[in-house]
Amino acid sequence: NMVTNDSLLSEKQFRFILSPENQNTDLRVLTEELIKRIEHETGFNLIWIAAEHYDKPHKHVHISINGTDLNNRDVVFQRELMKFGLRSYARDICTEMNGLRTKEEIKATQSRSCNADRFTMVDKKLLCYLRNNSITKKKIMAMANTTLYYSRLQHLISLNLCSFDSSKEIFNFKKDFDKELKIYGRYSSYITAFSSLA
Repeated sequence: NMVTNDSLLSEKQFRFILSPENQNTDLRVLTEELIKRIEHETGFNLIWIAAEHYDKPHKHVHISINGTDLNNRDVVFQRELMKFGLRSYARDICTEMNGLRTKEEIKATQSRSCNADRFTMVDKKLLCYLRNNSITKKKIMAMANTTLYYSRLQHLISLNLCSFDSSKEIFNFKKDFDKELKIYGRYSSYITAFSSLA
């Protein structure tokens, strides 16, 4: 566990999880460098607390953060910063620490995403190809990485977020399946965080 400035952390805080792909990444260094990068890019004066977790197959760190902006007002993390900025900063720091990922590491990540109970990049790609919440088997078979997408579809079927109509050879998706996966992913993260504190 690591803690910084926790006595100053107010009730109004933003929370996120860092889960680096490379399990050899030093979580303490990653977290501290990320905080420095955010402060440098935004001008914020941040107060934060972080907890490292090694009890799951994939080590990660939970961060709660707040502080003041350049006008000495409470920091507000805009959606764009949370969604894109922090990911980009963390990715760049991980690359600086570990170097570029190999093709094998990228394939392993894609393979793990097939059975993830959260919204993944594979789902994002599938969304681009959906027409009326459906995609044909023929379209899947024509895609690069067919096995990857087919495996993901099988997992989505097991979650009752997708079904296969064999007579039409079409995969039908539950309306807003992506939103359900995002909610489930966030819920699982909170349950994991809560259970690790108990």
